[in-house]
Amino acid sequence: ERRNRMGENREIAGGPPSDQPERVYVALGKCFKKNVKNLKWSIRNFPDGTIVILHVHDPQERPAAP
Repeated sequence: ERRNRMGENREIAGGPPSDQPERVYVALGKCFKKNVKNLKWSIRNFPDGTIVILHVHDPQERPAAP
């Protein structure tokens, strides 16, 4: 059982085998404050998990289609 962002308990159904750590994927973008908040939440709620950081790049200008 874990707490979600709203502080509610939720049941964990299934999940990884007990001999392997749980992987938690955290997407990070340009907003530093939001990134720190998301990382802290992930670490606090999955203390035994492996945190996998995904960088999301959204370019400002997209090339014109030919």
